[in-house]
Amino acid sequence: MKRIPMRHGVLGAALLLAALVWAFDAFTRGGPAAARGAQAAPLAAPVPEIDWKQVGELVERLRRRDYEPVADEATRLQRDLFVPSVTVLSALAAAAPAPPPEPGPVEARVSVEEDFRTRHKLLGVIVGKVPLAVIDDRLWPVGAELDGCRVIDIQRDYVVLQQIGTDIRATLRLEPPEPAR
Repeated sequence: MKRIPMRHGVLGAALLLAALVWAFDAFTRGGPAAARGAQAAPLAAPVPEIDWKQVGELVERLRRRDYEPVADEATRLQRDLFVPSVTVLSALAAAAPAPPPEPGPVEARVSVEEDFRTRHKLLGVIVGKVPLAVIDDRLWPVGAELDGCRVIDIQRDYVVLQQIGTDIRATLRLEPPEPAR
């Protein structure tokens, strides 16, 4: 049995990939469709309709031997390259991320953080493969839930906790031990 040379295999794979891209493009009609129910973004500039009869007349005039300059007519028929088409604008609108939620009042955040700090105390930190925090005489790993908050970061001098379901964070700092008397 005869082996296929490597370059023929690579060329065949490239040809197959090109055929798949062409088929995908043909079946999706040249681009993504706007999502149902999605609002289309407002157009930056109106896209003029193309009068194909004018285009045909222009092509006929260009083919004739007694050529006349048609620069003014040609510029009217061209689309500005820097104005996105309707298809591109609808795809961008569908892919745009949702706006971030409005943050709550600053006073509420400060009171939640201060309330958490008064109820809990960071006594120590163990840094290693699995960092652990000693809060209120118990060990807590990253991801553990404590009083409605989740431990999200453990560092050498502090631990960051985030209230579940919100973006409110509280930082417990390791306080130096009091000197012996």
